[in-house]
Amino acid sequence: MLSLPSEKVKMAEKPDPAPKKRGFRSTRRLNRLVILIVLVGILAVVGFGIYYAYSEYQESQKDIITQQIKLTEEQVRKHPRNATARVKLGVLYLEKRRFEDAVEQFEQALKIYPDHQEALLYMGVTYENMDEYDKAMKYYDKEIKYYKNTATAGSNDFLGQAYYHSAFIKWKKKKYDEAIERVDRAIAIDKARADAYLLKGRILLDKESYEESIDPFKKALRLDPKFTDAYYGIGFAYEKMGDKAEAEKYYKIALEQMPDFKEAIEGMERVKGEDSKKDE
Repeated sequence: MLSLPSEKVKMAEKPDPAPKKRGFRSTRRLNRLVILIVLVGILAVVGFGIYYAYSEYQESQKDIITQQIKLTEEQVRKHPRNATARVKLGVLYLEKRRFEDAVEQFEQALKIYPDHQEALLYMGVTYENMDEYDKAMKYYDKEIKYYKNTATAGSNDFLGQAYYHSAFIKWKKKKYDEAIERVDRAIAIDKARADAYLLKGRILLDKESYEESIDPFKKALRLDPKFTDAYYGIGFAYEKMGDKAEAEKYYKIALEQMPDFKEAIEGMERVKGEDSKKDE
């Protein structure tokens, strides 16, 4: 017959509830720590994977352009009178910022066809990127001269680009009326060019036509709501017009999109500084 253990033994074998509770808490903390370490590890792996994939993509894009250059160079060697191939090669050089090489190809294309539309435009773009504005204007003006009166002028994108880029140079040279005339022609050809409306707004700001500048800036935003420069432009215009509340509103939006936008930060400081002086 089995004998039951004494009460004393039973009590001795009873687990102490306090140590058990502490052990449970320690286990939970350990589990949390393990989960946290695992999550950090996963995030690190995912982050590295994204970075690696992006780096590979960037390299592959560079490789693609390099391969295209080699193939097009070979095509030009075989067919040196092929103006289209030379323009294509020039554009590829331009993308790689090999400006002198690009100029050479566009020059050769223009020797074959003096009115080659793409060669004229991209010759201008190349010189513009080299900050040689007078040379750039020479080719933009040729483009405009040859194609402004053609039947397809109203929808000619290359012509529109020539008007836009030449307007930019006129603006840089502070020839504001001429710049406005050219940017309006660019807009007439392509009414969906947000950058053209932005440029028009900038020109009008520099011309001190502040109220007039707001409309093109708003048109740019309707086409591209992320156009931070347009928000800043509107804010600056309202500030100059004395409407500090509206200026602050648009500076704030610009800074929400680009927190380190130096000019918008300074604009906001000016507006808020004047308000605080009034309160004093």
